[in-house]
Amino acid sequence: VVNAKYELDNEFLRAREAAFWLLTVGNVFSKDYWDYNGGNYVRDYDEATGQWVQGDRLSGNNCSSILTPFHMILDHSVLDFEQQPYVGDQYVVDVDWARQAFNIDMPGYTGKASKITESDTASDVMATLEGMKFNVPYLSRSSRDSSAVRNKTLIRELFIKPNKDFPKGRLIIHAGDECVYISDAQTGSPYFMPFERTLWHPYCFMRFEEYVGRFLGKSLVEQLVPIQMRINEINKTILTNANTIAKPNILYPEGSLKSGVWDGSGSRMIPWKATGQGPPVPFNGIPLPQQFFNEKQILIDQMVRIAGTNFVMQGQTPNGVTAAAAIEMPASIPEAPAARMAVVPPILTIACTARGLRAIVWAVARPAD
Repeated sequence: VVNAKYELDNEFLRAREAAFWLLTVGNVFSKDYWDYNGGNYVRDYDEATGQWVQGDRLSGNNCSSILTPFHMILDHSVLDFEQQPYVGDQYVVDVDWARQAFNIDMPGYTGKASKITESDTASDVMATLEGMKFNVPYLSRSSRDSSAVRNKTLIRELFIKPNKDFPKGRLIIHAGDECVYISDAQTGSPYFMPFERTLWHPYCFMRFEEYVGRFLGKSLVEQLVPIQMRINEINKTILTNANTIAKPNILYPEGSLKSGVWDGSGSRMIPWKATGQGPPVPFNGIPLPQQFFNEKQILIDQMVRIAGTNFVMQGQTPNGVTAAAAIEMPASIPEAPAARMAVVPPILTIACTARGLRAIVWAVARPAD
């Protein structure tokens, strides 16, 4: 069943997205939830005609999304994700969509959907992102679409962990400045499942590498950035030196050249005070020492070792290592060059299995509601 859901929900695309954020920011969250606006229209039985007719209600379907730490609402003082007192996420939507989505006459809904207004903060952020998108020479300001940044509001969903007052947990949803949904103690969290491992929220968490004393972990890119900055400095110096050597340097006695006779176009004219007059003398620049280029190569090799992109991760095996041993090597030897990248597939495999089980639970439990 998990394999079937993997194919139907295009989980291979979710896995690629999760791997990207796992390597770049070091942390990634997945949200597997029940979408009431998905699925097929439910057929209702018409007692008057004795026939099944097309209804206006949707059956709903499980849905999944990949979230970054920038979307999440967490208590960062708690280092264990399973012990978080609350967890939630936030996203930006159209005001009209929010008014329609939360205008529901059901327990928990506050009836304030019609009061949802534009969020100034969300609109300002969207305007900044749109400005960055069109900040290129061949696009003019007139090409910006103001409708893409206005009439937006921020949705915040917050799940409270089961406690004494709310044994089934709690869900609170804010749209802009309005609280549009808040569950009571009897209703609890819609994702509450009293299994051996109690479920009370729709999120899973993946970390690339643990950061001691901090909830969020390290990323692969975070460890490569300082090295890349030094390589950029070296490249800049090499380019400057190359331009200097290629440009002729001419040393001439001060006052020996008349104005308009020779202006030194395409070269660098350097005057000096000489005891007598003489012709201009060209001289070559000084190239960088070989140690400079050696340092650059050492840094590149260091980045390759950290990223684990050599040997096994390139499809190659070191001398005397079989294919099977090469697969096992990253897992058995943490210091191996390929171990850095090799931790990603197991993390994604475990997370994908957990998400698949959650999807099945939601699909089985939701129709009962």
